[in-house]
Amino acid sequence: IARACLRRGYAGAAADFDPPAQPDRLALLEALSPLLASCGRTLYAPEHYPVAGATILLCTALSGGTLEGRLTQAVDQYGAEHLALDLQRLAMDFPLPCPGGQGTPLTLPQLEALAAGRPTFYSDALCARYFTLTRQGQTHFVLFDDRDTLRKKLEVAQELGITSAVAALPEVLDAAGELGIRN
Repeated sequence: IARACLRRGYAGAAADFDPPAQPDRLALLEALSPLLASCGRTLYAPEHYPVAGATILLCTALSGGTLEGRLTQAVDQYGAEHLALDLQRLAMDFPLPCPGGQGTPLTLPQLEALAAGRPTFYSDALCARYFTLTRQGQTHFVLFDDRDTLRKKLEVAQELGITSAVAALPEVLDAAGELGIRN
């Protein structure tokens, strides 16, 4: 992994592991972090994988609370210099009520089909766009990101001193240059 980062000119490696933390993955990251650091590279690890020397990835795909509040809490806890955004392009359909806060992920074509002809709104708290619809008698809240919301999330983070971000290029390819995303 470290050799690939060096050979390709990557700034580091991101561990995209979902919770809960797995002991074997944690052991891998604990071994990888100092190795990457010795090569001048960074290990980016999710918050639920506490690895010494790693930069903590904060997911920007929120369905509740506020992005600024979430980032402020993390800055207070870890320090801005130890944080990076996990800039995810959210597209999710939430049936209402949705007590668990977990919706159904949407592909871009699915999102476009659902949004066709519907007014969309902007949530300053979430830094995301949304619209509602009724399907088979149930109300749905559809939350999604576009270039502008991704840019706004980066701006909020920068105002708090968080200057790094990691993004999956297939998700943000159309906005990568505009957002300053590089290897």
